[in-house]
Amino acid sequence: MKIFRFASHWVGGRKFLFVLLFFIFFISCQNRSVIYNKINGYTITENHNFILVKARLYSLSIDKTNAVVSMKNNEDVDYCSFPLSVQFAGINSVDTLSCKYEWKLKSKTIHMNKVVGDSLIQKYKILCFDNHFVIEIASIIPDRVRDGVFLFKNIDQGFDTSNWEQYFSPEPDNYFSTTPTVDVRVDSDQQWKFTPAPLNLSFLTSAGWFSTGLTELADASLFSFRQNALFLNYPWNKLSPENNLFNFPPLVFTFNENPWESIQDFRKIVFKTNKHLARKEKDQLWWRQPILSAKGEQIIQNITGTDSLYNSDWIKDYFNKQKKQFKNINFTFILEDKWSQFYGDPAPNKRFENLRKMIDWIHENGSKVILTWKAWKVEHNSLAINLRLNDGEHIDATHPNFDSYVDSCCKILLGSGKNQLNADGLQINDLFLVRDPNSAHYSDVSKGIGFKEVFLYLESFYRHAKKYKLDALILSTAIDPHFSTIQDMVRINDDWDNKLRREKRARIITQALPNMLICGDAAAMYNKIAPYHYAISSIYGIPAIHYLNNFQDGAISAENKTCISKILKLSEQKQQGILRFVDYGNWQIIDKNENVLAESTPKGDGILFFTSTKKANFLCVNNKNPHLIFDKYILLAVKDENGIKYPFKDLGQGIYKLTNLKKGEEYQLNFIRRGTFQP
Repeated sequence: MKIFRFASHWVGGRKFLFVLLFFIFFISCQNRSVIYNKINGYTITENHNFILVKARLYSLSIDKTNAVVSMKNNEDVDYCSFPLSVQFAGINSVDTLSCKYEWKLKSKTIHMNKVVGDSLIQKYKILCFDNHFVIEIASIIPDRVRDGVFLFKNIDQGFDTSNWEQYFSPEPDNYFSTTPTVDVRVDSDQQWKFTPAPLNLSFLTSAGWFSTGLTELADASLFSFRQNALFLNYPWNKLSPENNLFNFPPLVFTFNENPWESIQDFRKIVFKTNKHLARKEKDQLWWRQPILSAKGEQIIQNITGTDSLYNSDWIKDYFNKQKKQFKNINFTFILEDKWSQFYGDPAPNKRFENLRKMIDWIHENGSKVILTWKAWKVEHNSLAINLRLNDGEHIDATHPNFDSYVDSCCKILLGSGKNQLNADGLQINDLFLVRDPNSAHYSDVSKGIGFKEVFLYLESFYRHAKKYKLDALILSTAIDPHFSTIQDMVRINDDWDNKLRREKRARIITQALPNMLICGDAAAMYNKIAPYHYAISSIYGIPAIHYLNNFQDGAISAENKTCISKILKLSEQKQQGILRFVDYGNWQIIDKNENVLAESTPKGDGILFFTSTKKANFLCVNNKNPHLIFDKYILLAVKDENGIKYPFKDLGQGIYKLTNLKKGEEYQLNFIRRGTFQP
């Protein structure tokens, strides 16, 4: 019996101990669980009050009680905090005290439902990766809401900006505004160079730079930082969302070395999310020919696009003179506005009634022809208005017959049959004239408003143009990565005598659209910046000629004429590769092994084209004593076109100073690769 009692007591004790341990384990599991993802390299832990995310470039602490996210860098320094909340213009968010937050973790995703009573009013999904995270938001749209929505705002609480130092928007040219904005419409802020710029805003905090961008296009025309929140100007009266949850574009958060690289980081995520955007067709060789336009010459001669002097004969005369001036160079000729009878119609006006003959004549003289097309605007008696596709003076791209209208236009513009113009491509101008969503009338809002309607317009022209000419060249100004596959070249846009503004735009373009050709616009050109601009634009893009004998600051100097002519000729040697920005004035084309193929040298003093691993051609365009940097080569000799040697100095660290060169002269450089034996 004693043995039985002892055994019974022992077993009962084990049960008690087992129950006690299980209870402790249960409580522990309730307060702390761990999800670890080896592939993406981050951890997520949870307790009763917080969810903690630890990733390679950032950490998140999410207050489950108040639904507030705090971001830190990997050195535990604060970026900022912000609420998981949506606030609509004119309506305060639901009082936090009346809300319940329901949390759930699943693999790499954090789910949160915001509930009032028994009603689900908002949903959030946070997807974590090792170097970025994405937040997806869906919300009920309140009644009587005004235009616009603030993301990550709850009454007076938004992003905590107390330790923020700088703001950045990729929309030229006011980059460092305290209210960074990307706006597709010119009348809001006069920033019309990119339509649209990359939909990504950047912020410098004590922890470093971080950025947030839209991985999908929105039915809005403006993406801005306002009232310490992210603002999108959705026209709710047009969208008319009912009681269903409205899905906003996912927002990606990246952590960056600087604001320029933030555009590259944003683009990589967009391409990863939308894999089809990263596939770029191989461009045609003729697309890389220098561009010829009469736009600058029209300015000099004070001939507008509607002037009676602006006709086929004047264009042919201008073309002949430029061909004589730049011998043995094949151009791509752009016929600028206004050659058409009406905007919105492909038929030529009386001044260009023989436009097909003129285009055929230019073809016979070795050049391709691009026709400009003014986006959105339509005029009385145009094909667009006759088909009733218009909304006042604008075309409605959501109209059910819009696509067939574009097909008809492209057939006339690019087709080679009777009564067709046989052009080789289109320059789509003035995309920023897209309609104001607040006042526009849409046939079908589901097709797109704002950013989406711009995409719809450009995509339709691109698709139908390629149907009639597979190698048709489409130029435009849409720099956002979502537009990567519906244009072949983008315009840098002119900017008077500020040489760096064009270059900063090129820097944005190459980060957002790395495989895109760039038109080095030069319609606003001056002698004092011409050598610099032509040197660097021949590396990052396609140089453009707009003038005969005078720039806007006077006669083109003989030096500049020689220099520009040689740049055009030398640029024909340019090999395809990866474009790399080193510094302003210093751009490189490199191969996959990072060997330099071509370069605009430091300060834009010249251009350098490697013809082999032992030789390169250098054109001096500015400083007669330029500095060149060769990290992989030892410079052996510098010779002019007559074989005469020129002295140079080895300053060490791969830096060489060439001396007594002549502007506009071409030199041959001889090298030996570092580490190679020299007898």
